[in-house]
Amino acid sequence: MEDVIGDTAIYPDEATLENLYTTMPYDAAVQRVVTRLWTRVKSGT
Repeated sequence: MEDVIGDTAIYPDEATLENLYTTMPYDAAVQRVVTRLWTRVKSGT
């Protein structure tokens, strides 16, 4: 159990946490555009 708790890949240290960020979800209108564009990329049209 100690090897898991001390593993920084699972529980990052404070220095790593300071460099992390989260992204905010898109609103519905922007998400619709992103989905349509990604579908076009995947389908090749």
